[in-house]
Amino acid sequence: MEIKSVKIQSNGWLLNGIMSVPNASGNRERELIVEWLKTNTPEPEFTTDELLQQIEDAKPKVVTPLQARLALSQLGLRQQVEDSMLTASQDIKDFYEFALEWRRDNTQLVAMATSLGMDSIAIDNFFLLASTL
Repeated sequence: MEIKSVKIQSNGWLLNGIMSVPNASGNRERELIVEWLKTNTPEPEFTTDELLQQIEDAKPKVVTPLQARLALSQLGLRQQVEDSMLTASQDIKDFYEFALEWRRDNTQLVAMATSLGMDSIAIDNFFLLASTL
């Protein structure tokens, strides 16, 4: 078997991107990898891009309107948001009043949050808080 890549895993290695090989003696592939490691360097378990993607995937993307309103209350923003609804566009008003879910990528939500001075990190933190309520 030709070894093209070896990636570190918690219990052994990922061989050629397809075969998980445990670090257990008596395994033919393990012996090949041990020999290969004498002259080669394995890839880390996760690349920087993979770690960043895991972080992105872990961020809450959807909350209920109840969760969102409870989070707004906890952050002291609820009254400010409701006051802003008096002069908001009809689309924003409809979103705030009738949406069945609040999605992180919703343009009305991002516009509303931006008008409150929230940046992308603050919006992520808002969704993280709301998802716990």
